[in-house]
Amino acid sequence: MGWIALLLVVGFAVTVAAKLVPAYFNYLTLVDVAESVQQDAKLQEAPMNQVRYAVKSRMRINNIDDIGDLKDLMDIEQTGGALILNIDYEVRRHLLGNVDLIIHFQRRIGP
Repeated sequence: MGWIALLLVVGFAVTVAAKLVPAYFNYLTLVDVAESVQQDAKLQEAPMNQVRYAVKSRMRINNIDDIGDLKDLMDIEQTGGALILNIDYEVRRHLLGNVDLIIHFQRRIGP
């Protein structure tokens, strides 16, 4: 009985990790994309549509397609000649039955 209980706990932990790890990798990649855009000197004074295009193209290059539209993921502001990117979104993954895992990611990148 002890081994069965241990296998159930380990199986549950592996299932949860399999659902959460890809979401965290996407988030970390999105943070890298946002930091590279924020540090790009050419984009500091660029029009907002050019900044959004740069973010979208870098997301595409890094294969971040499954987390939603840019408008839902990030707010981009230009204040005082500097870019500020606010990442704020949720990921919902189905676990089992009517139980979902919800992960909320939030980060401000900029001065």
